[in-house]
Order: sequence, then structure tokens, then C-alpha cells
Amino acid sequence: MVSGHGAPHGASSDPAVDAALQRHDWPTARALLTTALSRHPDRPESYARLGDVMLRTGDSAGAVVEYDSAVRLSPRNLTYLHGLARALEARGDRARAIATWQRALAVDNTDAIAHESLSRPGGATAPR
Repeated sequence: MVSGHGAPHGASSDPAVDAALQRHDWPTARALLTTALSRHPDRPESYARLGDVMLRTGDSAGAVVEYDSAVRLSPRNLTYLHGLARALEARGDRARAIATWQRALAVDNTDAIAHESLSRPGGATAPR
């Protein structure tokens, strides 16, 4: 997970995906998650995990697409909102990143990660 809090988005239903992620084998993880999503496009955790992989490999535009899908399916999930905001920050979309952090606060106004991200010098685009 991009935020560094344990395994990304809980255990996957595919041990091969988990193994690839643990090995940091991003190409294999990306391929397996893409295949899984083609079979089960209703699983937001798979979109978020794919977003994590894309963000880790420098594909912030692709990460935004995947996190958007996760958030569309699970709009109140703070982990997915955090991932989307971070991907938007990496892409340089400050206005949308700030709006996403604010959306996280609308879900949980005690969200320390969102508060910290919005209070950094430079707003939501300062490096972490």
C-alpha cells in the first residue's frame, strides 16, 4: 500500500497477486490484477491495488484512473480516497487532490492523514 500501513487493501483472493506484491514484482502484479479485473470488474480493492502498483512504478495517470474506479465503487472508503489524492498529487493536479482530501474529511472529519496533507506547506502537493 502506498501509505505504508501493511498489506495493500487487505488480503487478495489471489495468492499469486499477494506473492508478486510481496516480491515487489510490479509487472507481474499489474498483469495479474488486470486479469482479475477483467473477470471481476466490481471489486474496488483490485482497482486500488492496481492503482498502488501504478503509482509505485511512476504511472500516476494510470493510478488516477484505477483509484477513480475504486472510489466510484466504494465512495466512502478512506484508503481509496487517500490513494486517489496521492496519485493526483503525483500527477500535479493540485486542485483535484485538495478536493479529494476534503472529500476524505467529509467522510471522517478526524482523518489525520487528510488533515496533515492539507496542512503541509504548499497545500496538497508538497512531497511526503
